[in-house]
Amino acid sequence: MKKKIVKGIIYIIGLLILSFGIDLMILSNIGTSAWDALSVGLNKQYGLTIGTWTQVIGIVLILIIAVMKKQRPEVLPLVTMFILGIFIDLHLSWLVVQYVNWIYAFFIAMIGLILMAFGIALYLQAGFGFIPIDGFVMVIHDKTKWSIRVSKTAADIGALMIAYFLGGPIGLATIITTFLLGPLLQVFYRFFERQLNNAKLI
Repeated sequence: MKKKIVKGIIYIIGLLILSFGIDLMILSNIGTSAWDALSVGLNKQYGLTIGTWTQVIGIVLILIIAVMKKQRPEVLPLVTMFILGIFIDLHLSWLVVQYVNWIYAFFIAMIGLILMAFGIALYLQAGFGFIPIDGFVMVIHDKTKWSIRVSKTAADIGALMIAYFLGGPIGLATIITTFLLGPLLQVFYRFFERQLNNAKLI
């Protein structure tokens, strides 16, 4: 029971940190990840909040995954996206980043990138619902037999193309995120896995 409570706390804190990192990258205005750029683009064109569009994209991906795998839609990833969307809007309701210069914007974006990797690595330790984007990548991998890296690249390019036409924030930080998020995630994930296992918290 105690471990479940600890895992729940880790799960929530991880999503809080992840959403804060996402918002910093969005507010830096020099680009963000492909799927977050898509949420921002949809927000610009059709209204609703960025967090709400994050939830909608999650629902769509869960349905696509279910159809491709010929099974019922999974519930836990939906819960994860619902909570993440709420946290994204919560931070954006008070967070203000004023543009000073390009260097400052780049600094804010890189802090956001690090927090995203940190948050993902932390919430994954709980073993609860994963973000549907990751599930979508795995389905592409299973169906096409492409490598996971190629499958993720294909999924991200698809999201970027739609985000571009919707006016989403695509820039230097988008390119950096594409190449650095994975390696940073791996470093943080191994660190948390080692520390939490040593502390016997998971």
